[in-house]
Amino acid sequence: MRPTIVPNERVLLRKIGYRAIHRFDIVVIANSATGKRLAKRVIGLPGDRIRLEDSWKVYINGQPLAYSDTPGGKSVTESANHSIINQYDAPQHIETRFGKDELLLGPDEYFVLGDNRLASDDSRQFGPIKRQEIEGKICLIWYSYDLQDRGLRLKRFLHIPR
Repeated sequence: MRPTIVPNERVLLRKIGYRAIHRFDIVVIANSATGKRLAKRVIGLPGDRIRLEDSWKVYINGQPLAYSDTPGGKSVTESANHSIINQYDAPQHIETRFGKDELLLGPDEYFVLGDNRLASDDSRQFGPIKRQEIEGKICLIWYSYDLQDRGLRLKRFLHIPR
């Protein structure tokens, strides 16, 4: 979920009272396809038609999300909401299996993506997720430690991820 959530961060997960899932919410899923708990961003809601261009540009119901460059050029802002990394600089490139062609989500399905778009294991690989796979919404980063620099990332303490 870089740059939104980085390694060695602890988050507060809201499990109670998260009935409504909205586009761009950050959720934790217990994914049955991978057998892992993953933090991902909700992009597609039930009934949406999703298509991806270049493996990272999202079209919902035929309309593209808005993208604008961020300072430094290593990421873009998606829908004036959050930053995503759209450059291939990871050791492994994730190929798009779901969403390359238009995908219609069922009444209980969500399409989730990581913010490091070209290196994230997400709905492009394992397909839409069911509502019951969503454990809760991430509402706060309460702790962050940088292993490389061996220090706390104090700026990220009590940070609300967007």
